Amino acid sequence: MILFVSSSDVKYNAEKEEKAKQEKKQRQLDAVELARQLEEEKKKHGMFFLCNSVTLFMLMICVYILAVTPI
Repeated sequence: MILFVSSSDVKYNAEKEEKAKQEKKQRQLDAVELARQLEEEKKKHGMFFLCNSVTLFMLMICVYILAVTPI
């Protein structure tokens, strides 16, 4: 049996934690805004937009992944 003992304590940094929360919230807001813009473009351009929607959809997925991925 092996026992690991940490030689250093992990200290909670409230300022760093708050900054990480704010950044995550901003990424979520960016993802929502991108989705809203995507819907507006679909309404404006109809079928023509569908040809280009794959690229925008992939961009939207990337923004979403960034929004939910912890730092």
